[in-house]
Amino acid sequence: LKPSCGRSNLQFAMVLGELGQRITASFRRLNQAPIIDDDLLDEVLKEIAAALLHADVNVRYVSELRSNVKKRVLLESDASGVNKRKLIQKAVVEELVR
Repeated sequence: LKPSCGRSNLQFAMVLGELGQRITASFRRLNQAPIIDDDLLDEVLKEIAAALLHADVNVRYVSELRSNVKKRVLLESDASGVNKRKLIQKAVVEELVR
């Protein structure tokens, strides 16, 4: 993310801070859920997408992020011994920094 649309550095820092809080809240919800199913994955990705869009992240990028995380979780969660919570969090973080 870069300051754009005439935002000052302070405004940018506030937006970035709020984005971090919202993503952290989504991960917290994921960690507290007793069962990780496709519905919960969709809800968590929807919350993260909403946070990114609120922070003026490109819509196409957000859509790709959701799609890529879903694909990766579906492919890798079939392996035995995989912690689905950690897999989802890792996939989201890796997509964010890609």
